[in-house]
Amino acid sequence: MKGKDAHRQGLENYFSMDPNLNLFWAMPYVGVINGEAWIIAGSVENFTTEEGQQSRLLMVDAQFKEDKISRISSRTPGIVENS
Repeated sequence: MKGKDAHRQGLENYFSMDPNLNLFWAMPYVGVINGEAWIIAGSVENFTTEEGQQSRLLMVDAQFKEDKISRISSRTPGIVENS
């Protein structure tokens, strides 16, 4: 995303789905090349769409500089089938 308007629209769309994160693991680590401080975390994200309640796996890497998040990378490996 580029620009404030695109970020605002993306956040509005995301929060309109009433998301709920269930963190189930997290691990801090140090970057190999420059020794940056990172954390990786896995969670299940529950949200509501026009099709109803959905769940998906979510992994997030966050880099820290001067005790503040400086970069975030996330992956969604897939939708969890509700049984």
